[in-house]
Amino acid sequence: MDSHNRRFFSFLILSGILLGSAAAAGPGKTVNGMDVFYGVVPAELIKNQADVHDPKMHGGKRPGGGVQHLVVSVLDSTTGKHIGDATVIAIVTPLGLASQEKRLDPMEINQTVTYGNFFDFPPSSAPFRIVLKIARPNIPTHNPSTVEFEYTPPGNR
Repeated sequence: MDSHNRRFFSFLILSGILLGSAAAAGPGKTVNGMDVFYGVVPAELIKNQADVHDPKMHGGKRPGGGVQHLVVSVLDSTTGKHIGDATVIAIVTPLGLASQEKRLDPMEINQTVTYGNFFDFPPSSAPFRIVLKIARPNIPTHNPSTVEFEYTPPGNR
């Protein structure tokens, strides 16, 4: 297993630990020295875990049905270590609908930082375009870095 796949596998394990179940994850991409991975899980799964791990996560707001939780992992592509000092903005655009833009909150579980927030992913509006803008303090080159993913929920494939 190459280093990129090993990091992706680690992200899936971390997502499973965080959420207590499997996450629907997309492939990772490398941009400006960072390996970026994402996962999408139903908000109902994470809100129970959030109450246990960090009840103030995402401002303490707990969404209703149909909402998903976007989780992003950012790693240094040379060392494989998680980057915990980034500012991550996500823009989620459902097919034919207006985009949603939110800052992803850092979430620390087992001394590993990922970033996340709640978004609407209406199943009838798949596929979704996810654009991530990642800025790091004291890294002026390509700041922020932008990476784009297309996400199709498992039931829509």
